[in-house]
Amino acid sequence: MKLSFHVHYKTVWGETLHAVLYRAHASANENKINIPLSTQDGQNWQGDILLEFKQPVAMSYHYEVRRGKQTVRREWQLVPRILPL
Repeated sequence: MKLSFHVHYKTVWGETLHAVLYRAHASANENKINIPLSTQDGQNWQGDILLEFKQPVAMSYHYEVRRGKQTVRREWQLVPRILPL
């Protein structure tokens, strides 16, 4: 299954946008999948990932802004984004 992420978000020079994908209702120490997004104009970001599941699963995701390897901003997760896959 191919998941595509598209988001409009203005960053400053040196910052990158990432989608972080993980199993819904997972424990805090469970592995997360980092999906770096790319942009041509610094505002419209996109990225894709191919996933294979042997059984249906619910996944959650959020966006993060990074400078180098450090997360400088993270999307609030008051209402989680859940994808039934």
